[in-house]
Amino acid sequence: MDGGGETTQLEVHVTRSSHVWALGAIALMLPAALHAQRYQVAAGDAANKTVSVVEFRLCIPAETSDCGAWVDHVVGLTQDASAGLPPAVRALRSPNGRDSLWIENGVVKLRANAPPHARTYVVRDARGSAIALAASADPRYAFALLDAPPGASGAHSTIVMIDVERRSVVDSFGSSARLSGIAMVR
Repeated sequence: MDGGGETTQLEVHVTRSSHVWALGAIALMLPAALHAQRYQVAAGDAANKTVSVVEFRLCIPAETSDCGAWVDHVVGLTQDASAGLPPAVRALRSPNGRDSLWIENGVVKLRANAPPHARTYVVRDARGSAIALAASADPRYAFALLDAPPGASGAHSTIVMIDVERRSVVDSFGSSARLSGIAMVR
């Protein structure tokens, strides 16, 4: 028998090993990528002395579930003296220092300082006036707390998730409580 048969078996084994290794590498990256699409914001309710941790999970096109925004848990400030209400930050820079965000006349303004987009953009939302900002640890997203207009029915406060690069709202969470500040949890 010539060595051709052995070489073919070896090639098949190497190809299978390469596929197994590639699938293993993808499987290891997948949970990290999915975890990276989860953001938690702490939102303070001064009237009830509570902080709600709201989780935002971006929708992944290939998946149909486990996305949106909801309250993950609520912390009562009367039971935990070390906890406090999140601040009402009205201006901040993205973690990479490339973009500035601030609230002016109830709208979020975003200054993209990186060329070729070095200009100011306005992000409006009809659900209310912006009163506080928070930015994710990665520079991709910011969160704005909106106070509902006087006389509006439904939610008193809305937290919107802003895609900084696209300068648009990509998700939101409405609350029947009147929230006073927000901060990133993770």
